Amino acid sequence: MITGFDGSPEASLVDPSLTTVSIQSSEIGKLSADVLNSRILQPDRPYRRVFVLSTPVFAESTERK
Repeated sequence: MITGFDGSPEASLVDPSLTTVSIQSSEIGKLSADVLNSRILQPDRPYRRVFVLSTPVFAESTERK
């Protein structure tokens, strides 16, 4: 079994089709800009962690036979 990680459309072109994880790149970009801006405006502000939900896209590369 094998997977990719980025939800690229090319995953469906290989044989067997590749299971991948769809990432929310626009959301990651917005949150990154927000975190950076917060640190610029308030350098002493404590560090924070931000999580963005990723969604698995199952395909043939992880099917059990």
